[in-house]
Amino acid sequence: MIMAAIVSLTLAGQAAPDKDADSAFRQLKRYHASFQDVSFLHIVSKNREEGQVDASARWHRSRGRYTYRSDGASLLDNQSLALGDEPVYREIRSLLKHRLEILDATPGAGPPIRERVPGSGPGGPGSLASPDSPERFFWLWYLATLGDPAEHKATLEGFEDIDGHRCVKIRMLKQPQALLRGWIGPLPFVRMWLDPLRDGYPIRVEWLSGDAVETRVEILSMERVELGEGRRIWLPVEGRTSSYIKIGMDNSLTLSARPTYVEKHKILINSVKIDQHPGDDYFSVKTRALADGDGTAPHAR
Repeated sequence: MIMAAIVSLTLAGQAAPDKDADSAFRQLKRYHASFQDVSFLHIVSKNREEGQVDASARWHRSRGRYTYRSDGASLLDNQSLALGDEPVYREIRSLLKHRLEILDATPGAGPPIRERVPGSGPGGPGSLASPDSPERFFWLWYLATLGDPAEHKATLEGFEDIDGHRCVKIRMLKQPQALLRGWIGPLPFVRMWLDPLRDGYPIRVEWLSGDAVETRVEILSMERVELGEGRRIWLPVEGRTSSYIKIGMDNSLTLSARPTYVEKHKILINSVKIDQHPGDDYFSVKTRALADGDGTAPHAR
């Protein structure tokens, strides 16, 4: 594999950093190109109490279905759950052709689903990557934004073992440099640890403000799934997102030494569907909500 070649070159002391960054970017883009679309059910357990990240913390849950199409169209149908997993709130969000739609599809909350009007506005990659979303650890949406390594000022930082896996470590601007002109404050960087033995998927990602970690995402387990025609690919199944952003009483943002918010993500691997070719109508929040009649149970479909 191409990453194995990178390792060999570096160990021989002959690696060219720019070439290594190019190879890493090609691997990431190849991973994205493996899918025309993918859909799955997911569960998120989250703790909103600052600093409470141990087993005794009070965890809350959500569940839903996520769909991504290779042109960036995305849909997230989520239910927030009370204690005992009783659904209390349902929200459907979609991104289609740079348009973001959001619908409160909670049954019994306000007028019938058919009469509700979605909120809408401009959107783009990452518009669905908010808390409770699998986009926090399933990064096809982000891989689609990668340009040329030089545009991201990408550099190879060496190799590091993560949970027994020898990973390629790369650091780059979150967006191409041209899009960050006029940026105020430390530039946004991303550091990734790519696992060459699992299709180069990033098994750890840090979103940085300059050199300071704002959010760390760790992949805890992966499984191989069928792509068709005898092809298989590694998918993240379980992950953890830790945010270090602290919001003050005056809404100011600072970074904490300890996680202020933690999410645990899980994809239900038996629910994964690949290359189903959903049309644009699929990504309508109203169409999605009305598929149930009364707006119930996205986890059941």
